Amino acid sequence: MNSRLIIIFILAAGLLAGCRSSKKVTESQPGETTVSTVPVKGDSFDRLTASYGQWSDVNVPVNIRISSPTKFSISGRANLVRGKSIDISLRVLGFEMGRAFITTDSVFVVVKPQRTYMAESLAEVTKYVSFTTENIQDLLIGRPFLLGRPTLSLSDKKLVEIETFESGMLIKPRKQPSMANYGYAADLEELLTKLVIVSAGSNTFKAEVSYSGHALNTPAGVVSSDADIQVATPKASYSATLTWKWNNAKWNTGNRPDFTVPQGYKRILAKDLLKSAMPK
Repeated sequence: MNSRLIIIFILAAGLLAGCRSSKKVTESQPGETTVSTVPVKGDSFDRLTASYGQWSDVNVPVNIRISSPTKFSISGRANLVRGKSIDISLRVLGFEMGRAFITTDSVFVVVKPQRTYMAESLAEVTKYVSFTTENIQDLLIGRPFLLGRPTLSLSDKKLVEIETFESGMLIKPRKQPSMANYGYAADLEELLTKLVIVSAGSNTFKAEVSYSGHALNTPAGVVSSDADIQVATPKASYSATLTWKWNNAKWNTGNRPDFTVPQGYKRILAKDLLKSAMPK
């Protein structure tokens, strides 16, 4: 397999950090606690935020499909520890080809075919929009958030502007980062359908994450099975879809990832890693 493709998959998994949703229910696993399905009184925002539950960790299979700048797909497994780490291992025929590991302050990407790795601070990688690790987790699994804070909750209602329409609801945080604006869309069934991030400065940048295939009854409440990520910059466009296999997820087991940089690997800069991933 072309090692440049492996790099693109790992970057999409680790760094990326109006659609209609199709519902599907993920059954709970034995011994797990699920979120109550009792109807919630209040408006659409109240019901949206009430659909999210607490969780500590999850180990779940994931498939990553790249549409641009090249086309390919690869499968792997993700281990998420809420607010602490994101660990995604990508495999081909059972062999690990690469790994992305994000902590509260660092980002590591290991590319085994090239025996190289990247190590950067999370602040450097997310310098234009300052995501926390928990923000990135919510972005990937389809839960709304305020930058630097946990998943959006009813207590955050005064911190957002809400517009309701016949087709659903728009949510815009009142406090925006200096270099970008972001907001969310939800449908009539109070399911999150989109996150949009647009640059506010001279550097043109737009990112959209569209969510569909919602799993309604997991131990964490509602999560999205598909996250379609579209990123457009003046120099390039990127498109990837993450598909989570929630029916095969293991929730709240206390599992914690163990990561060390492989010996004998060469460290390269993030810009060089991305450059090597681009089609020649």
